[in-house]
Amino acid sequence: RLALLAVLARAGERGVPRERLLALFWPDAADHNARRGLAQALYALRRALGDERVIGGARTLRLEPALLPSDVGAFT
Repeated sequence: RLALLAVLARAGERGVPRERLLALFWPDAADHNARRGLAQALYALRRALGDERVIGGARTLRLEPALLPSDVGAFT
């Protein structure tokens, strides 16, 4: 989950397509298993961060900088 959060933080406003995240984190999993893994990771991150809106987007996921600023975002 931390790696997923780091990838989203690094992507900034452009975000990361779901398909790219599936390829990065679940390269050998069946499509439905990979999608389920991503959904579970996003659910856990949103709960841990305390706001569902922190990670937004449908096809392309991004961190909402107003809700969760990051050092990486500030640097870029």
